[in-house]
Amino acid sequence: MYVIGLTALFVLAACNDKPTDLGTDIIPGTDSLYALSSITVPLVDSVVLTPKQSPIFNNTYFLFGKTDDSEARLFIELVNYPSNLPPATDYDVVAAELMMRPQYYIYGDTNDRTLAVEAYELQKEWDPQATWDSIWTSSGATSYYSTGTPQVCSFSKTLVDTADSLVYVPFDPVAAKRWLTKGVDSTLRKELHGFVLLPSSGSSIRQFRNLNGQNQIMAMRFIIRHKDSTDNDTTYMESVVACFTNTPVPQPGELVLQGSRVYRISMYVDLNALPRNAIVLGATARVNADPAASKAGRGGLDELLKCEYVPPSGTALSTTTRRDDSYGYAFTNMGFIFQLILRNADRKGTILISPEGSSEFWRMNRIRLHGANADTTLRPRVTLIYTVPKVLQ
Repeated sequence: MYVIGLTALFVLAACNDKPTDLGTDIIPGTDSLYALSSITVPLVDSVVLTPKQSPIFNNTYFLFGKTDDSEARLFIELVNYPSNLPPATDYDVVAAELMMRPQYYIYGDTNDRTLAVEAYELQKEWDPQATWDSIWTSSGATSYYSTGTPQVCSFSKTLVDTADSLVYVPFDPVAAKRWLTKGVDSTLRKELHGFVLLPSSGSSIRQFRNLNGQNQIMAMRFIIRHKDSTDNDTTYMESVVACFTNTPVPQPGELVLQGSRVYRISMYVDLNALPRNAIVLGATARVNADPAASKAGRGGLDELLKCEYVPPSGTALSTTTRRDDSYGYAFTNMGFIFQLILRNADRKGTILISPEGSSEFWRMNRIRLHGANADTTLRPRVTLIYTVPKVLQ
C-alpha cells in the first residue's frame, strides 16, 4: 500500500517582522497532489446465502412461539437444587410454576396475545452448543423427547401487552416433586435432563427476558406444604435456557437476512475494473431492503446491519450502518476494506452482510434485499474513490 502525505512547514516570525515568502503562490485548479476518480462496481457478481446456526444459550433474551412458517422452542434444565428440603415423605408440592416475562418485540401477527405452552421431559443429556438441526431432523423427528409421554405442562393465556409483565406457567406438581426428590440426590440427579417447551398454538413469536444483568429472572417457583403443617413454603430454582428457532430456507436468488436462525449474505466483488496501481481512498457500499417482500416484527425492519470482510490472512474487519428513510443501508468509510481487496492477487473479495446487535439473536426480522435484477438504483453496489499517483502512471 502506498502512503501519500503532505509535509507542512510552519515559520514563526518575530511579532514586528514581515513574514518571509516561501515558494510561489498556489493557483487553484492548476496544482494538485493527485487526481481523483470515481467508479461504481456491482456488489453482486455471485451471492451465497450463509446460514449461521449459533447456540442461543442462557442469553439475556430468548424467543418463543410460532407463526405459519416459523417456530421458536426452548430446552430448560433446572439447576441449583435446594439443599434444605425435608425428606420427600414429609412434604407435598402444592404448585410448580415457571416464571416468564414477555417483552415488547413480536414477530408474525403483532396483534396476537396468546401464550400457549406444552412441555415434555427430556430423555437424554443435551449439549449447550446444540442447534435446531442437531436436535430435530428435517421431518421434525427427535430422539430427545417424545410427545407420546405424559405432558408436564399444558397452559394457555392471553397476555397483558406490557413489557416485563410476569406470567406464571403451571407445571404438574407430581413431576415437580419427582424433580426435587431426584435433584437433591447426587446419584439420581444425572437422570434429570430438563424439559422442552413447545408452542401449542398462536400466530406469533414473542421475545421474553431471561436475565436481568447477571441475575436470572426466569425461574421455577415451587410451593411446598409440610405434611405436619398447613403453612406453605416457597422456594425458587434457576435454570439454563437454550432457544432454537427455525424459519424457511430462502429460495435461489432470494437475498434474505434474518436474525436468530441466522441468515447472512455473502457478496462477491471484483475490482479489476480499476486501473493498475490504483489506490482506494474512499468507498461506500449500499444495499436496499424491499419492505413489501420483507417481514418485520413490532418496531419495524432492523435499524442496523453489519458488513464484514475477512482477509486471506489477518483478523476480520467490520463496520455497521443505520437504515435510512428509503430503506437503504449505506456502509460508508469502507475505503480501507476495499483497498485490502484490491491488494489481493486476483483483486477480488467477498464481504458479508448480516443482522447486527440485538437483531442477530433476539429478534427474527426477515429482510429481503433488492438483487441484481432490480432497478439500477436499488441494486447492491459499491462506489469507490481512487487515484493513480503520477509517479506510478
